[in-house]
Amino acid sequence: MRPMRQNREPQIAKLDRPVALSPLFQMGQGKEVRYRTEFTYDGDPVEVEITSRTNLGATEQDVLLAIESVASRRGFRLEDGGKIAIEATAAEILRALDDRHEGGKEFARIREAIERLASVTVRIEKKQSSGRYKPVSIDNLISLTGDQDGKLVIRIHPIFSHIIKGGSGYIQIDLQERMRLDSTGRILHAVVCSTINRGSTGRMLIGSLCERTWGDPRPLARRKEAMNRFFDEIEKMGWTATVERPEGRKASSGDPVLFVRPAAPTVQSPPRPAARRSKPTPNEQINAVPVPPDDIENEPCPF
Repeated sequence: MRPMRQNREPQIAKLDRPVALSPLFQMGQGKEVRYRTEFTYDGDPVEVEITSRTNLGATEQDVLLAIESVASRRGFRLEDGGKIAIEATAAEILRALDDRHEGGKEFARIREAIERLASVTVRIEKKQSSGRYKPVSIDNLISLTGDQDGKLVIRIHPIFSHIIKGGSGYIQIDLQERMRLDSTGRILHAVVCSTINRGSTGRMLIGSLCERTWGDPRPLARRKEAMNRFFDEIEKMGWTATVERPEGRKASSGDPVLFVRPAAPTVQSPPRPAARRSKPTPNEQINAVPVPPDDIENEPCPF
């Protein structure tokens, strides 16, 4: 685990909501992804379909977040059809992830992750007056279009580029929090951040956490170990994670986890004993804000 910097500035990356809610990024590769959902774009309902021959992992999600962070900070070039293009070196992408391990192997890892992201297809269909949906955009999530003077030229689909251009409909992920976690923890971190806003409180079912992290709602022993490790690590960063279940009963998929997400980055606090987790006090229960496990903010997302 990487230590957290003292008095650090937050390094926030944005992740598009349909991408965040889809099963595209999960542990255990080899599962075909075909996710379809409806959102609102420019006041009109659209359907978004994300497809991939296989799901991707934490490394690909890291790189996608880093590309967004680099584009938001350094600027971009507008392209036809709502797409944008950026030029960035592999070293810049690694630095956006606060990763100092620069070298040939790391650069190759970044490029390979970009190539896997480029295999994801996003299809957008807009609802017509007849009630039918008509395709308006079918393209790769990102495209690696060249390597000029050591810089990767990356084009980004409108579904993701709109948040880089200042649009709404995204979740916020603290990259310095994220990069302190192992690969499973980073997937879990994105899942929880897609439901719990910064400075907010909410609940997610253990079954929902398992489903969105591993593609299966069963809280198997190794998954419970991974989740408990994740809960312990985020509590060192100022979060609170409390499993709500009767005393003495084993965890089940229907047990809720109460999360309290900090409003701003905090310094590292001393580790807490593993046995400290218990049911919240009545006041905590009264002040908690329940959040449906498969919803985020119940507001339209402009795609």
